[in-house]
Amino acid sequence: FLTILNSVGNPVRDSIQVAPVYLNNAVNWVSVGGVANGFVFLSHNSGTAHAAFVPTTGAGSVLSDGGAPDAGDPADAGGPRSFETFTFPSTAGTAHMISDDTGGAGGVGAVLLEQNGASFLYVMPDGSTHMATGTVISSANGAAAAISNYRGSFAISLYDSTSHATQMVATSCPP
Repeated sequence: FLTILNSVGNPVRDSIQVAPVYLNNAVNWVSVGGVANGFVFLSHNSGTAHAAFVPTTGAGSVLSDGGAPDAGDPADAGGPRSFETFTFPSTAGTAHMISDDTGGAGGVGAVLLEQNGASFLYVMPDGSTHMATGTVISSANGAAAAISNYRGSFAISLYDSTSHATQMVATSCPP
């Protein structure tokens, strides 16, 4: 579920079910990143990463009715809404997302801590286009991964717990 808050921390509307509830509630992790026109919701279950684009503008906007229940509005039917989605295979134990800053296209980047290292994903502002670059830093001993941004580029880092060293790679602009 996703809850959108206003600038002072109050809910804009009721929580929105973005993804199905998995068997035994076995979601390994969830990460959310803001794009120019909404949010990208990324979760993991059973070897698959699931992404959904939750628009805040245009057709299908989660803010369109201001939270007022309407029996004729499918968005208020109580079940999961239909969002632009995609999936990809993943062994990630965690993920972190961040927008591409003021110099970028308005999308979001994600680093996933996979069993074989850090992988990178970029989602365009409309949520329908994504680029998965795969593993960008290889290490079977990765203990933590992080992502940062600067003017549309991303820095991805991976801490290797065996060598006690951190490796970093940067994307070009645009990704």
